[in-house]
Amino acid sequence: MSYNSNRLAGLHIYSILLKYTGDNEHRLTHKQIAYYLKRDYGIELERKAISIYLKELEACDELNVEVTPKGSYAYGSFDESELRILIDSVLSSKFIDKKRAYDLIQRLCSLSHNRFKPRSPNSLDSTVKSENKSLLSNIDLIAEAIDKSKKIKFIYNNYEADKRLHPISDTPFVVVPYQLFMTDEKYYLFGLVENEKNYFKFELDKITGCAIVKKGDEAEDDYTDIYSFVQPKETVNVKLRVEAFAINDVISYFGKNISIFPSENNSLEVKFEADLDQVCGWALKHGDVAEIIFPNKARQKIRRIISRMDMAYVKNEKTKQLIIPNGTTEISEWDCLNDGTNIDYLFIPKSLVRINPRAFYGKNSIAKIEVDKENPIYHSCNNCIIETKTNTLVLGGENSIIPKYATRIGKSAFNGRGKLKSIKIPEGVVKIGYMAFCGTGLKDIEIPKSVKAIDSFAFALCQIKTPPNLDIQPEAIGEGIFADIKEARAIKSKR
Repeated sequence: MSYNSNRLAGLHIYSILLKYTGDNEHRLTHKQIAYYLKRDYGIELERKAISIYLKELEACDELNVEVTPKGSYAYGSFDESELRILIDSVLSSKFIDKKRAYDLIQRLCSLSHNRFKPRSPNSLDSTVKSENKSLLSNIDLIAEAIDKSKKIKFIYNNYEADKRLHPISDTPFVVVPYQLFMTDEKYYLFGLVENEKNYFKFELDKITGCAIVKKGDEAEDDYTDIYSFVQPKETVNVKLRVEAFAINDVISYFGKNISIFPSENNSLEVKFEADLDQVCGWALKHGDVAEIIFPNKARQKIRRIISRMDMAYVKNEKTKQLIIPNGTTEISEWDCLNDGTNIDYLFIPKSLVRINPRAFYGKNSIAKIEVDKENPIYHSCNNCIIETKTNTLVLGGENSIIPKYATRIGKSAFNGRGKLKSIKIPEGVVKIGYMAFCGTGLKDIEIPKSVKAIDSFAFALCQIKTPPNLDIQPEAIGEGIFADIKEARAIKSKR
């Protein structure tokens, strides 16, 4: 036994207590401590010497050592429940790669006694984990840059179909870093992009090649409001009607700061304030037992989502009745895009006041169209939807006949209708909109003399082999109206 070993005996005794005790239910006697000292460290001490070391350890409040007549014990900075929470946090963190997660768990376990049994690290195999092995070193580097007011540069990536990260730009991003934060189970960097002079948030596990560059710019005056930028929320007053047994789910998610009232059919009415997106997400998950009564914007949002889901999960993949629910005010961009289904019947309710030109973009077939007679904006005629005020045809199908009173063919009105083989444009139409007949099955078309303007790609990607003569000023003709869009050829007037 060396002199230096004796000097370290106190630290070794402390390590033994941490490893083999951990609480007052598991104590070590002087004899047991002497045994572990000799076995693990090759140190032989008498009981009197051990008592002196134990008293010195007990006198240091930071070490959490207790000496009693029945034995001594020590407990670490974390109790078992706290360590389990930390370990589970590592296990569930998607932005930490598997190797680093395993190493962190082992180090957390070392903070407790040898009887501590954490959740099995094998569960790492069932958790989606980042493959970015530089994430933790990037965190240190970004934190240093924030502390020292320096800029950083890095490559930002996105996943593609090969399931690998690929750079979204050929040049690195140069960013003034402001904050590291976590939300939606992801770890983000918030900063000012130098070239664009705009704030962005970046997922840390998609950052590679990170490095510190020259001193960063000063933060702008509104920098302190970063959380409203990185996680914008729209708080609304909410009224729900739920089945009585579902009130547990409401309180578990939204908390107790709610008002509850009896409602019809043994249900409950619940009022509270919450983020609009969270309310809609919860309502979609619990749609069989809950209904949003207010606000109307939440109801509209859910209608749009349900409509798209209904199209996606239609049982008959060839035909589909699409009846837009009354109360819906808008069919938004891409709501009914080409998804492999055909619309057998489309009904527009009286509440609808706007149809985005791209709502039915590329839909191969719309067989029958009807608009509620009480709709103040649109009406249906000859299997077309017409904007009443302007007599603009905004949507048509393969069986449509353009009314004689129509003045315009709207943007993308027949776009993608592959079953449309022929159609007559009546005298009186003065304008044909952008991509109005693009991608249809038209083989020939006659343009009446009343047409004074045709927007780009109006008849592109059709089967028209011989473009008709156009009595239109060249400046009123868009790009590639009869061409393949890739060619983008401009058709000149023929007189």
